[in-house]
Amino acid sequence: MYYLLLFVAGISTVLSVGTCFAFPTEQTAGRDCKSCHILTRHEASQLLKSLHVTVKEVKPAPVKGLFEVTAERDGKEGIIFIDYGKQFIMQGVLARMPAVVLKAPAEERRAGE
Repeated sequence: MYYLLLFVAGISTVLSVGTCFAFPTEQTAGRDCKSCHILTRHEASQLLKSLHVTVKEVKPAPVKGLFEVTAERDGKEGIIFIDYGKQFIMQGVLARMPAVVLKAPAEERRAGE
């Protein structure tokens, strides 16, 4: 089931690149995104019903245009992102680019010594 979720997240990511409904227009310029884009826990539960998860929390994601949903399944928590248009989901970790530093496992062991 985990691989199915990863597959769905990957496909969602690829498909969502072409269209985005979260950019400001003349009518919305200068307004807070949260004033128009709302996702309740109940609505997130309905959107994610096929994944058999329990929605714990919904909040704005660190990236504009996405909601960050904390969900639980089989006792494990994870993060699922839902776009403002409520058409796509994505699973994974969002990190600021300068903060991302990949190290080989051997380097991590040496750093801890």
